[in-house]
Amino acid sequence: MQWCNLIDEEGGVSLKRRLGALTLAEIILISTLLLVNQGGFLPPRVEAAPTTIQVTPTNSTGYLNETLYVNVTVTDVTNLFGWQFKLYFLNSILKCTSITSGPFLTSLGSTFDIFDIVNDFNSTHGRILAASTLMGGGNSANGTGVVAMLQFNASNLGVTPFTFESTKLTDNQSPPQTIPHTPIGGNAVVTEAPVQVIDVYTQRGGTGGNKSSDAFAPGETIFFNASLKYQGAPVPGIIVQFLTYDPHGTPTARTAVTGADGIASLNTTLPSNPLFGTYLTFASANTHGSDYNDTVDYKVGWIVNIIQVVTCNCTGFTQTQFPRGTLAYFNITLENLSFNNKQLFMLLGANDGFGATIAQECICFAIPYGQTSILFGFRIPPWTLPGVGQAFVGAYNNPPWNGGIAYCPGHYLPLSITGG
Repeated sequence: MQWCNLIDEEGGVSLKRRLGALTLAEIILISTLLLVNQGGFLPPRVEAAPTTIQVTPTNSTGYLNETLYVNVTVTDVTNLFGWQFKLYFLNSILKCTSITSGPFLTSLGSTFDIFDIVNDFNSTHGRILAASTLMGGGNSANGTGVVAMLQFNASNLGVTPFTFESTKLTDNQSPPQTIPHTPIGGNAVVTEAPVQVIDVYTQRGGTGGNKSSDAFAPGETIFFNASLKYQGAPVPGIIVQFLTYDPHGTPTARTAVTGADGIASLNTTLPSNPLFGTYLTFASANTHGSDYNDTVDYKVGWIVNIIQVVTCNCTGFTQTQFPRGTLAYFNITLENLSFNNKQLFMLLGANDGFGATIAQECICFAIPYGQTSILFGFRIPPWTLPGVGQAFVGAYNNPPWNGGIAYCPGHYLPLSITGG
């Protein structure tokens, strides 16, 4: 466990408790992936290869005392199973506040992650240590995708480079093989926020220049507000035009007038079957001889949606037939549009080909923003008659028998049962 001790000494993160729950094979896989140096800030090793691990966007801009979002992306890769990097930045400019796994691997299955943020790594630099690997064999990522999403607080004006060290990509072979790649850093500039005269937002956020609001579900009412201030004072009696573009780019125009508080308000109720996707509302007004505008974007769709359900075995490999008395698993891919975790009650039921109930299982957990995949299953009773039955997967905010409401339509799929 030497690599565990090195991480403890350098970053102060305790991994021994986490490793205690892993099998020996998983520990060997993780220890193969992670190569952690004891040394200080070393220059990155550059390998000539078409595959890259890089900061995206390469050059980003943030405003003082606001949040700066940066991704780490792997490009043109084949059979990616795990990744690792250290990323350094000037701690006088930025403070890292969070790191989460990107969808490139998490969309394929469960991952084992190690994240360690040390903003005061030394007198000048902060350091992020991050590593992730898929759990179980088989799946791997190909192409280009985001592997990590970082958030920083822009604490001071200036420019900071993002510099990689100890990057590593591994494939799904046993033992894992290193994928040659080139690390590409980036830069971030922190500037003063521009003076904002108009600010449009919804009841779920979006305040600030050109920000995003949280998502909305079919049938919900969206309340828009456009605050108009000039030199800090509200500007009443001004017509504000709200121009909303749907995901196809079709505009809808409406207007409202600012009140004594300088706020123009209107609302719209989404139909029960709206066009799903990202909407953009553009608010504009003229005051003191100049035109001013701001935007807010938001997603419309099932707040929690079942993207895909595939029958499989306990390791996640697709399986279409299940003998009586064996375990039937379902690989369920979910997506949460909300910026916040949502409490999810998942129901899994099944009938055999003659309509007899053979399973009714449930699980409750908090689902984070973005896509999540879980394995969920049950044992087929030995008395089940062979044939093609039906399975059902539903996602609710609470148990349906206690008044829970479905987040999205349920998912039905055939279940083939054989004699066993």
